[in-house]
Amino acid sequence: PPPAAAARWEPPEWAVAPQAPVSLDLVRGGTKMQSLQLSRKRAYVFGRSRERADFAVPDESVSRAHAAIVHGSPADGGRDGGDGDDSEAPLHLIDLGSTKGSFLDTGAGWERLSPHKPTRVPCGAKIKLGDCDTVLVRPSPSSPPSSLPPPPPPLLRAAQPHRLAWRSSSTWIRPRWRSCSRRGQRHRRARSARAARSSGSQKSSTR
Repeated sequence: PPPAAAARWEPPEWAVAPQAPVSLDLVRGGTKMQSLQLSRKRAYVFGRSRERADFAVPDESVSRAHAAIVHGSPADGGRDGGDGDDSEAPLHLIDLGSTKGSFLDTGAGWERLSPHKPTRVPCGAKIKLGDCDTVLVRPSPSSPPSSLPPPPPPLLRAAQPHRLAWRSSSTWIRPRWRSCSRRGQRHRRARSARAARSSGSQKSSTR
């Protein structure tokens, strides 16, 4: 018989649904690609598996269930108040025992998180999963609302595990990433076509 599917990760008891809108920006090379809304439930899992992640990240360095963003604070039993700053809803990042690690930059450089230990994500902080060069950024409350149009359907499909320009099982993030292997295949096909045309021209000239 096929192996049983791995159980989905469950958020801790202190996790609470946010009382105000919360989002993370998907950023690559300093450019915002899209905004991810994280306000509908207590926690969101990021990972490579559509079955185990809310936001599925199609990158080989990302584990099937890599990390979780959790609303609330373990220090106050999840109470949805300021976490040292009344302008911030408490938000935590938990690495779920990933192979390549989860990293947080609060302004002093990237720091790899200890597995299964909640770490607060302040406004302005950046999150990196494994070796991905696309990062998540928690915007400042003073940031103006985004005027970007909604991403096209191939990049973000609601009601399926978000596939990130990354996708989530409530939504799968296919951030606007393009597979290096696909680019390589396109280049190889283009070179083969040019070589075929050149060969044909040489044969014609020798007749």
